[in-house]
Amino acid sequence: MWSEGPSLALSASARLERLGYANVHVHCGDGTLGLPEFPSFDAILVAAAAPAIPQPLLAQLAEGGRMIVPVGDTEHQELQLIEKCGEIISQYSTRGVPICSARRYHGWQDPPSR
Repeated sequence: MWSEGPSLALSASARLERLGYANVHVHCGDGTLGLPEFPSFDAILVAAAAPAIPQPLLAQLAEGGRMIVPVGDTEHQELQLIEKCGEIISQYSTRGVPICSARRYHGWQDPPSR
């Protein structure tokens, strides 16, 4: 689980521990960069939209893995299911998913205008 701010990360970590979850690790930082210090993941769920699929996350997706990620411009995103099978990356899209925007290394460089 990724968190944007240290206080939110501490709160989430404490709550998950209190609820008895032992297989969750909370990390505070730029989620678009992935977690290169960890092995690949069977599943990745991205909550904030980005202009394109963050390549570090795609690289960290395990063989046979799936990723759900909202992709698009600041006003219109598509929720995409990414499946990795060998060198083949399959993408399936839905339309019209309003989701918060990611301002990260692989996200938008300027804040979305509203």
